[in-house]
Amino acid sequence: MDLIRLAILGATGMAGREALLHQAYLDSINKQYAKITCVTASDQSVGKSVREVFQEKEATLQQRYPFWKEAVCPDSLGHLTLDSLDPKLIAEKADYAISTLGSDIAKHIEPALAVLGVHVFSNASPHRWTVDVPLLIPEVNYSHLFWVDRQKTSGKLVCNPNCTPAGFVPLLNALMRNGFQ
Repeated sequence: MDLIRLAILGATGMAGREALLHQAYLDSINKQYAKITCVTASDQSVGKSVREVFQEKEATLQQRYPFWKEAVCPDSLGHLTLDSLDPKLIAEKADYAISTLGSDIAKHIEPALAVLGVHVFSNASPHRWTVDVPLLIPEVNYSHLFWVDRQKTSGKLVCNPNCTPAGFVPLLNALMRNGFQ
């Protein structure tokens, strides 16, 4: 299977860090589907390595929160250099993007990437109410993917709900499907 070219947008924030760790875990169990070809960050981190920023953030979290359990930057990703949030640069490097950007930034960058042909899976809220953008919980409503066919861009945009329903809706769905009311 050919690996897709994947960007992690907002790779140095908490959600972006988890996306990186998840990809490294999939690699470690031979379940990889993607090669991370682009990682983006805020202006103060652009040009630094993922490892460098990861270590800086971990040190800050440990200092601020005594209970913090340190995470280690995956060796397979530490060498990557953080890019700016330039849609053209991202589109040159990736065909798919997991966006962990804040809403103010995501509302501009994500549609620009879709126009440039990048398929974006967004964690941000601005497009959750857009008519032709599916709000997807794969275990529950994967059939809603048909909405992307109505998008006029070559790249497609799919959103997930915020973290609260994403955790309990699959459970409620399973209970309902098994007769619990």
